[in-house]
Amino acid sequence: MKNMIMEMGGLVFCLTGSEYLDLILDIEKANSDFVFIWPKERHMKAMNSEDEMHISVFSSAGRKLVGYILLSGIGGEDSAVEFRRMVISDKGKGYGRTSVRFIKKYCFEVLKCHRLWLDAFTDNEKAIGLYRSEGFVQEGLLRDCKKHGDSYRSMVIMSMLEQEYIPCSF
Repeated sequence: MKNMIMEMGGLVFCLTGSEYLDLILDIEKANSDFVFIWPKERHMKAMNSEDEMHISVFSSAGRKLVGYILLSGIGGEDSAVEFRRMVISDKGKGYGRTSVRFIKKYCFEVLKCHRLWLDAFTDNEKAIGLYRSEGFVQEGLLRDCKKHGDSYRSMVIMSMLEQEYIPCSF
């Protein structure tokens, strides 16, 4: 596994290699109720961008790809990083919580960001509950902001500031 960023809580986090893109697209399609679908080219752009990070999540034991993470705003003048997306294929194993803890640790301790923020569909209650339990604060609501078939969906905006970050040990 090349381009490893960190290992924690039974997971390995690496910069995404192009050899994993087809699997990532499959994971994304299987979770399309809660994430936007990107074409392969957009994922490749994120992998090669200085402003974005495309991170693959592997299980430590089997070295199996279990998800991916997208961060944006890397190195921006406001020191605000967008936690753009996290998709985990193997549900119910704690990989989501471990991944959120990795994101916080990486953004606040390595990237030295001041603000980490995200948006989530209001009906994604499981994710919103996870983010709240990990210290994210809801700061707004984007009402009917995304077209979904013949209707619209709303999104919450959540964030964490550097002074609110509490390191977690595994």
